[in-house]
Order: sequence, then C-alpha cells, then structure tokens
Amino acid sequence: MSSASLPPIVELRSSDKTKRGLAIGLAVGGVALVAATVLRLGTVGLYATVPLFLAIFIPVTLHVLRLRVVLTHTQVGKAGMLGKLKMHQRADVNSALRVVFPPPPRGRHGPVPTTFLVDHHGFPLLRLRDNDFGQTRVDEFVNALGIKVHAYPGIMTMSEFNERHPDYLAYWERKPTTLGLFIGCGLVVAIVAGAAIATIAIQM
Repeated sequence: MSSASLPPIVELRSSDKTKRGLAIGLAVGGVALVAATVLRLGTVGLYATVPLFLAIFIPVTLHVLRLRVVLTHTQVGKAGMLGKLKMHQRADVNSALRVVFPPPPRGRHGPVPTTFLVDHHGFPLLRLRDNDFGQTRVDEFVNALGIKVHAYPGIMTMSEFNERHPDYLAYWERKPTTLGLFIGCGLVVAIVAGAAIATIAIQM
C-alpha cells in the first residue's frame, strides 16, 4: 500500500464549539435581521433581507461543515467551503509561525490564536485557527509535522503583522474599512432594490 493511500496521520475538522457558535449566531442574527426589517420596512422588506441572509448563511455554513485539514505521510492539505482538498508536499513545510490576533471588532470572542505553516521561502501554505479546531488539536497537528515553531509574544494587530508579513493575510483582513463600506453599501442597495421590486409585484 502506498503512502498516498494510507489514512491521514492527523485530521482536523471544525470543533463542536465552532458549530454551536455558528448555529447560535445565525439563529440570533436571522431573527434580529427579520425583526428589524419588519419594523422598519414591513413585510415587503423581507423580499430583500431573506435572500441577503441566505447569501451569507449558506457560504458560512458550508465553510464550517466542510472545513478540514489533513496530514498524511507525504502531503498536507486543507479543504474549505467547496470541500476540495488543496494539497502540498509535506517536505515543503519548513516551519510554523504562531501569532495571536486581537478579538474581532464588536465581537464577543476572545483573542484569535493563529498558526501559519510556512515553506522554505517564507511563503504561507496553510493557516490554522485555534478557534476553528481547538488549541490542543492544532498543537497535535503541528507536533506531528515535526517542524520548528516560531511565535510572537503577546497579541499583535493585523496591521502590525501585515507590515512584517505582507503575503500572509487576505485582502479583507488588510483592508477591513474598505470591506465594511462595501458590505454596507451592498446591504443598502439590496434592501432598497428588494423593497422596490416587492412593491411593484404587490401592485400588479
């Protein structure tokens, strides 16, 4: 039997805590969104907010349920929303870089410990969050790789981290203000358009 056909040495999936948090967050957010829409725009506004909520709900749910990281004898890989594993050669993983980011704005969650698996050129291959899998499982995964771990002390903002490692973070993490404005404008446009379409449909 080849090493590629052997079962994973370590496999990480979304923790039960993450799944519970998703369920509670979506339930509370959905109820609050519907209630606010009905109070401000009436039932007509639901034509816009329900599709918008589903557009957020479905990708987030798929990401959490399909999130998976595997380590085999020869490869390491991660699957996200689409469920397809993106694999890298295990030999390409040179070290791990651990950093703790501050809590998200207006969020009730604590700091976000994050581990990057880095190749020999300093390029990030995979990103593991303790909040997704649990610290014990992430540590187990890194220990199984048998690589050096470099850690920044204390909590580091994403801006500070991006100055030192410009290729590690996603665009929306590097430009949170731009993302917020984009989402806000999209929300306003969706609500106005949905309300207009619903009003026309009712009058027909």
